Amino acid sequence: MSNSLDDLLEEARIDKNFGIAATKKQDFEGAVKFFARAVERLKPYVPLESTGLGALTALEKQVASQLADCYGSLGGALRRNKEYVDSVQAYDNGFDIESNERFGIVNSYNRVQRLVARILAHDGLLDSPESLKQLPVPENKNVFSELVAAEQVIKGQLDGPRHGDRWAMADQAMTSLLIGDYEGADSAWKRFEDSKPSPEAYKANRDVIDLLRYKFSEGKMRTELDATYTRLTTS
Repeated sequence: MSNSLDDLLEEARIDKNFGIAATKKQDFEGAVKFFARAVERLKPYVPLESTGLGALTALEKQVASQLADCYGSLGGALRRNKEYVDSVQAYDNGFDIESNERFGIVNSYNRVQRLVARILAHDGLLDSPESLKQLPVPENKNVFSELVAAEQVIKGQLDGPRHGDRWAMADQAMTSLLIGDYEGADSAWKRFEDSKPSPEAYKANRDVIDLLRYKFSEGKMRTELDATYTRLTTS
């Protein structure tokens, strides 16, 4: 079983690397295919419910972590290809794994991007953080309330196992910005900048902000998103 899971992880890793290469070439349809293939390889080996066979091994948890990561990569490729509704589903699937305590995953990418994707999938312009309450999330929740919850989760992660993690800082900045906590967002972006992120890290966040700013009409939120885009471009 161990060898087969090791082989599976390697095959999924190869697919993911092909997907990353396709993304760099702006071949988003190709990237979707590679990331989707990685997901299909791993999905049968990650049951969301307990099988009653005892605690998961470290290798089984690694497979779950990789599947959540591949769902996130798939969601990102779908977002870049303007397939926002499908992007929501991919991120939701990743979040279901990422947030499942059985797998011991400490991350926030799918948690945040599933909400961003819902904003991008919305038909029409929004005007404020409050307007995000009209965008539904399963279990009678909404995008605004889930962003507030995500901000608190990420702050807890930064105070603990993800201390100094620049991606967690960016995720906190994103959630704070979208709920209208502009001072909190500014502080989180400063910590992100002080961590000396790579140009790729700047670009990944800038690209999302660039899409988000055109979902808001003129007003405070649009002004803050425009300023953040400029900030991440000139840093």
